[in-house]
Amino acid sequence: EGALVASVNRGCRALNEVGGARTYTYQTGTTRGPVFLTKSVDDGQRLMLWIEEHLDSLIEIAQSTSSHLTLINIEAKLIGTYVFLRLYYDTQEAMGMNMVTIATTALVEHVGRETNTQCIAVAGNFDVDKKAAWLNSVYGRGHQVWADVVLTEQVVKNTLKTTIPKLFDTWLAKCMIGSAISGSMSY
Repeated sequence: EGALVASVNRGCRALNEVGGARTYTYQTGTTRGPVFLTKSVDDGQRLMLWIEEHLDSLIEIAQSTSSHLTLINIEAKLIGTYVFLRLYYDTQEAMGMNMVTIATTALVEHVGRETNTQCIAVAGNFDVDKKAAWLNSVYGRGHQVWADVVLTEQVVKNTLKTTIPKLFDTWLAKCMIGSAISGSMSY
């Protein structure tokens, strides 16, 4: 991967030449997103209200599965007769998907017993695991890292061997294809 090493080296050199980048990191939480099927929109709304009213006990149930895990938040979305949950966990130093799945399974089994509602998937795609998704860009997942750098025209020309318009056009084209493929492009 000689070309990749050279490219990364040029990028690092460019960052160094302009004084570095500024970064900020926020812990969002490792997520799991179960989905429940209800009998009606009214039942879905009741389930979401039940979850909100029993949040403290749901946190206790999830956390009883591991001493290395804290349930931070639960978001619920009703789409037709489906209730999608997005559970955010602090898994300390671990990536934690196994412990998050175990905790979520215990939680949804309890919800199912108490509300007589069927969980049809522990990972109902509201957690968007193992693929890029705008949902994770908007809501966050794991740790969010934001960084910025201001490159001078001279550094772009001499170190990166391009021009600012070419750099911008390449960035824009790559953003458009990613958006078009995910179906989120609009004009």
